[in-house]
Amino acid sequence: MTQHVSPSIYSTDIVIDIQDIITVTSQLMHILSKETELLRRFRVADMGGLQDEKIKYVHYLEMAKKMIHANPILIRSFPEASIRELQQLSEIFNQVLKENHYELLKAKNTNQKILEIMYKIVRKQVDEKSGYNQKGMMGNWMFGKTGTLPALTVNNVI
Repeated sequence: MTQHVSPSIYSTDIVIDIQDIITVTSQLMHILSKETELLRRFRVADMGGLQDEKIKYVHYLEMAKKMIHANPILIRSFPEASIRELQQLSEIFNQVLKENHYELLKAKNTNQKILEIMYKIVRKQVDEKSGYNQKGMMGNWMFGKTGTLPALTVNNVI
């Protein structure tokens, strides 16, 4: 990627190559498509390998966006054909992003439902095991005298 970044994003010495922006956007779109497919196939664990590359591309695009907003004159250096290409790519990218967001929400809701089912099962078992606790008092012997279950969340254990 061609980029000559000065210490300040407000400098007039900055060069951003629109072809790099197009390339990085395409690569990020490809990663999001892979991630979306993995989500559809319930292979969330396999998404981990995509995250470092995705973050790298997102950071590059954020940096380019900040520089362009701080130096709008940079846009004049971009060829019209490249600007049109980026606009068309952006429309496709936004659709891929919407699909990815939808699949992420589905996965989140599925995980939430699983946690709710687990909570109900554990709650039922706890209720069935009520009796005298270690101090000889009535209560739940598994979770102290309150019988309160620990919070359940993704990536945490009971």
